[in-house]
Amino acid sequence: MHTELIFILLCLSCLFLSGALVLIGFLVIKPYLDKIAAANDMHIMNEKYALFTSINVDDINEKLDKYFSNFVNKYVVYKFVSKKINYIKDAEVETMINDLTKLIAIDISELYIFYIKMSTSITDQDSLLLYIRNRIQAETIDVVSGYNKANIDAAK
Repeated sequence: MHTELIFILLCLSCLFLSGALVLIGFLVIKPYLDKIAAANDMHIMNEKYALFTSINVDDINEKLDKYFSNFVNKYVVYKFVSKKINYIKDAEVETMINDLTKLIAIDISELYIFYIKMSTSITDQDSLLLYIRNRIQAETIDVVSGYNKANIDAAK
């Protein structure tokens, strides 16, 4: 009976000691860890802004222009030049914009997503798709206008 009482007291003291250690951990260690996390967050933010200041947005826009232009030009060559189609109609332009938007949305690398985020505010997938579509639309209209004009001038 005496050993059972000692065992129970020993278990209760271990339980009390464990609870005290957890409480001390929350009171002493957690604020210290929070300060470390805040310092790390500040360091990350400083590096982010240093990166922003080192980036030339004009260079990024040139790379993005080249990237989208490359897709549009390859599409025109594959779908129209190779089939000797001399004039691209409005319906084909809309199909081209949709096809290229899908293709680029699937194919785009993390690097170009980074470039896009550096040049404009992209918050989610929908805003990224809208950005891609707008860039493709502008590039497509430019390329198709040049293509159609060159073929009309050549026919004269």
